[in-house]
Amino acid sequence: MPSKRIDGFDVIVHYRDEHPWPHAHVIRAEHEVVINLGDERTLPSLNASIPSSMSKPDIRKALDHVTDLQEWCLSKWRVPKRPSYEHQGKKKGKRRRI
Repeated sequence: MPSKRIDGFDVIVHYRDEHPWPHAHVIRAEHEVVINLGDERTLPSLNASIPSSMSKPDIRKALDHVTDLQEWCLSKWRVPKRPSYEHQGKKKGKRRRI
């Protein structure tokens, strides 16, 4: 899953096929907050239905970071998850050169 680290905050976006609604998990130290990504017309907002132990000033900073990264977050959320070798029925390992 795509992530970026900004000012001590880890912004993590799951792929659309893993999570059907666009949101980011923002982690700092041991605290996490979930922020709805909005869309092209709507700014990101705090997901109040999921409780957070993050301090209010850090929640504000996390929301500011996600707002700054909104376009990047939405572009990553929209990408389908890339299949792994196991899903394709192939084994991981080195390729043989012919």
